[in-house]
Amino acid sequence: MKIPVSPRFELFTVFIAGVSMLQPLHLNFQGCAHAVRRFGYGPENVGPLLGITYCFQELWCLIGVACTNVLSYVFGKHRYSIYILGTYSMILSVLTAFINIGVLALFGTSLGDSNMTLYYWTLSISGFFFGANDGAIRSISPTNNDVFSFGMAMGGTFLSIYLTIMTKVLTYMQVELGYWMLYYQINFVIALSFISGIMWNIVIIFEKFGPEPIRRGGSSNPSFGEAVGAAWPFMAMFSLSLGTAFTIYPSVTPFMMIPFNKCTPILRTCLCLDSVTSALNIFLSRKCGMKHKWTGQRAWYFLIMLLFIPYFLIIATFIRVLHYPDGILGKMIYQKPKVVFLLTCTHFFIARFTCHVGIGSLWGNVTETQFKSNEPGGNNVKTVMTLTGCLGIGSLVFFKFIAEGYIKSFRSATAAFDSGLPWPTEGYSDLRAFAYWVGCALKGGAVLFRNVWTTDIRTRILS
Repeated sequence: MKIPVSPRFELFTVFIAGVSMLQPLHLNFQGCAHAVRRFGYGPENVGPLLGITYCFQELWCLIGVACTNVLSYVFGKHRYSIYILGTYSMILSVLTAFINIGVLALFGTSLGDSNMTLYYWTLSISGFFFGANDGAIRSISPTNNDVFSFGMAMGGTFLSIYLTIMTKVLTYMQVELGYWMLYYQINFVIALSFISGIMWNIVIIFEKFGPEPIRRGGSSNPSFGEAVGAAWPFMAMFSLSLGTAFTIYPSVTPFMMIPFNKCTPILRTCLCLDSVTSALNIFLSRKCGMKHKWTGQRAWYFLIMLLFIPYFLIIATFIRVLHYPDGILGKMIYQKPKVVFLLTCTHFFIARFTCHVGIGSLWGNVTETQFKSNEPGGNNVKTVMTLTGCLGIGSLVFFKFIAEGYIKSFRSATAAFDSGLPWPTEGYSDLRAFAYWVGCALKGGAVLFRNVWTTDIRTRILS
């Protein structure tokens, strides 16, 4: 017997869960400089630690999403599937809070760099929990996926506001900012994870536990193949945008296109654009019917996929400029902050908008489709939801690793060229040069994959 929970409470809970979900990633991005200083290293070590930690977090995130996907597939047809998935999600919520406490303990009690490797591993493993719970929450509350994504997009904005306030407070108190800023950021993450965990447990226990509701407007339980057939455009949209969004941003653009001191406005604008695109998706979903099946007049929404044409053209343009800064495109873009700002923000806007649309529109397009089959006890739509998350994170990890491998190879080649050695692709045709750099990217990505499993992070950031 279910005890009704207000739909608004569930909506707000899902939003708070989204805000809390990616805080370990923000802890790496926003707090890495403070952590490096706390462990006794210089500014030159910030980039290597941030990059390798981010890649390892995303790898653990992929493992977590895969575990949720397997659980959903194995127990999807079980009569108690909601109890299994709900209990799994509640346990993940509790463990997330405790692993955040572990991060705080390792940071606060370290003597020099004694806890640095444990800090790296603990922060990285947190990726498993937000990856696993992401798929679980999207499956348990599928009609609120747009709000969940909006919460994830707003997480960085709320954190920035909090850190701005704490900076003013700590400056007024005249204390050392490096240590205390990260200390209070970790406490913010812990408090948020406890609040969202408690609220989410209430929703699961009092609202979700019980018999599955009967869906109207389509077959409740299509076969797995039918569900994938209806969902594949949205799975592709989500995976392509999420997987390639961070291949050139921010490593190539803006950091390798313009001076470092000109990059901050671009980064802040992109942070705001993430929230804007998510809010735009909510408006289109709830006011313009985009979350329903794209048929009739709503079939025009498929034109959103045409945004991938300028999207991939921008990626190709930046890579071309990186290799030929003195070429025609290079003279128009390289070291031109306003042009780089416009192109980078356009690239990021398209990436995040198509990502939000893909995952936000999937549920309605599948559940409102009339299928031939109706499997008894089936739950394949939720399995497709978790599979979509797995594909998205998988593509993100794959492209991020090879992008990091490519960038490292390019920087090594540039340093060698500046010292008087020939350019590695000198005299190559465009096709052969392209194949060479793809090979470098794959090889460098494989090396990075091996290096992230280090038992001494200090040797990796100093090498």
